[in-house]
Amino acid sequence: MRRGCAALSVIRGSFINDLGELQRIQVTICQLENNPRGEQAQHLFQTSSSVAEMQRRSSEIYDMVIQKRAEVIKKMNEGTNIISVLQNTLINERLYNWKNQQKLAQVGVPFDNRDTVLDEIQLEFEFLAEQNFQLHTYTCWMLDLLRRAGPNFHDNNAQTTASNLQTLLDQLSKLIFVLVSQSFVVSVQPEPVLKTQHKFMTEVRLLIGDKLGVRQHLANTSVNVKIISEEEAKMLSANQLNQKDIKSVGTISSDFEKLIIDERGHRFAAKFNNSKLTRIAHRKPPPKAGGATDIKTRAPGSTDIAAVPWSDLSAILKHKFSIFTGAKRPLMDHELAYLSEKLIVPNMTDQKPITFYRFAKVLELFNNLQLKMFLQQNLREDANFSFWEWFFSIMQLIKQKLLKFWDEGWLVGFISKNDASQAMLMCEQNSFLMRFSDTLTGAISIGFVYEDENGQNRCRIEDKHLQ
Repeated sequence: MRRGCAALSVIRGSFINDLGELQRIQVTICQLENNPRGEQAQHLFQTSSSVAEMQRRSSEIYDMVIQKRAEVIKKMNEGTNIISVLQNTLINERLYNWKNQQKLAQVGVPFDNRDTVLDEIQLEFEFLAEQNFQLHTYTCWMLDLLRRAGPNFHDNNAQTTASNLQTLLDQLSKLIFVLVSQSFVVSVQPEPVLKTQHKFMTEVRLLIGDKLGVRQHLANTSVNVKIISEEEAKMLSANQLNQKDIKSVGTISSDFEKLIIDERGHRFAAKFNNSKLTRIAHRKPPPKAGGATDIKTRAPGSTDIAAVPWSDLSAILKHKFSIFTGAKRPLMDHELAYLSEKLIVPNMTDQKPITFYRFAKVLELFNNLQLKMFLQQNLREDANFSFWEWFFSIMQLIKQKLLKFWDEGWLVGFISKNDASQAMLMCEQNSFLMRFSDTLTGAISIGFVYEDENGQNRCRIEDKHLQ
């Protein structure tokens, strides 16, 4: 690109010099023609021949100028297209995947190289910012040359070239706008469920560093944190709401911090270490808030409530179970299969991903009668709790009272009442089994084998709340 622009500059300079000389000779010819003399006739003929030669040469040079213009603009278009492709990959794949991993880490999925990966992403942001700046500079330089040229240069080719350059400049400006706006990320997320009067820590970061010379403009810039409603957050992310129209639904102490750059001029960040949520409207109890967080973790970038397949949701529940309970024994495949029976309708042709409403059992929102009846049947028609509330209460029960039983394998736990009865009938008398009740939250069902009056093994299962 530099060589092409330099060659164009040299050719253009040569053309301007020849054009100036040609104009000077043409003035001389006019003077000779107006005042002809004998000895000047031969000189006039020679001068006219020189003019014809210079006109031919100037025409060739100008053709070269036109060719070089086309070559340079083609290269600049190719460079801009490459930047666009790389930028799209960086934002919609690399950064998107990093944000997804960051969300998964909030529910227990390991993400040990979080900072290292983000540093690598920042290098790519900085590289694209530099390349865009260089192309932007070359484009402005060529436009300036065309505008400063004399009227002899304002032909159709020059006008077309100027129009193409302006289009290219607009495209580069849009790309850099998107790059800069997407480079402002939450590098450290707060806890997914915040409680009032509890401190939280978060950090925001600008991934372009000082590559565009923005340090002096951001010297006294402050970053504000605000609690807004979920509906407004969706509208804001979809560019359907102006920032000035956003209404706060909560109060945060220490809600602003200055954007600070490190000594290397590499990292622009604002850290919130002492912020505290002092008030919030429309609070959700921790179990329901946690459920909303877990199911939405599987849909990064979504502006609506997520609908996720069971394969993804089960992986989140498995990690959540281990992190929350502190259990050494994770959920096994057959236990996850039992959980899936609470959410997935068997033999249903229209098997759709699991939505938050289905996950939380908001039955009045279901139009599908088959699905509604299934959920009522599997979590009991008279039950006033959701799948998530039932599962969350089980995790609390294990963490607080049954952790050793679970880790040692003494607690069967996730097994249906029918399967538990069938298994115990194969056992000797006085055998017993503990499973999690699906009629009460936070309770276990204790099944035991006894002999009836006819000498036959029988099974009885009773629900118990542990005190």
